[in-house]
Amino acid sequence: MIICSSFAKSVFNFFKNFFYNALLGYFFTFFPGAPLYFDHAFFKAPGANSHTQWAPKQIRVLEFNARPVRPVIKKHIEGWRLQWFGTTANSGAAADSTINTTDRMPNLLKYALGLNPLVATNNPVVGDIRTGYLRLTSPKNPDATAVTFQVEVTAHLPAASWTTNGTTVDVNSPTLLQVHANTRVSSSAAGFIRLRVSRP
Repeated sequence: MIICSSFAKSVFNFFKNFFYNALLGYFFTFFPGAPLYFDHAFFKAPGANSHTQWAPKQIRVLEFNARPVRPVIKKHIEGWRLQWFGTTANSGAAADSTINTTDRMPNLLKYALGLNPLVATNNPVVGDIRTGYLRLTSPKNPDATAVTFQVEVTAHLPAASWTTNGTTVDVNSPTLLQVHANTRVSSSAAGFIRLRVSRP
């Protein structure tokens, strides 16, 4: 329970400073109670020491529920940039196209795959022909919901055009993408497959 003056400025300031400074990290939802009359105001909250502030009579009583507020980490790319680069701007070291490590993967790709942009690593996107078809398997960052994943194929390099035509999606979950080319390896002279990630 919190008891605070409805008209005494000094008590109001005490109340405001107390809860902004002493209880930083808590979120309070207040529910007005009936007006009561006391000779003093008594302040107490879970986990905090008791504080007493004398004030004039006619003290309005407010009741509250308190619960901890956990830090909220933004899941979109701006929050990802802020986490790793200290800025939300798509520029400099934090830009989508910037390559910050020797693995040669740009930031947007590392965001899409859920990788640390400041640490070099092996590319987790893999290709295989174990099924008799050219197949690509890639992890996905489940928070990268604004990123578009496309698996494209071509029969020639340098490619006249890459296309998603002639492919079949085997798995497309929040954490995994697996796509194979429709042409059997044994029936084609050559074939190439790649992952393309983009965002609006």
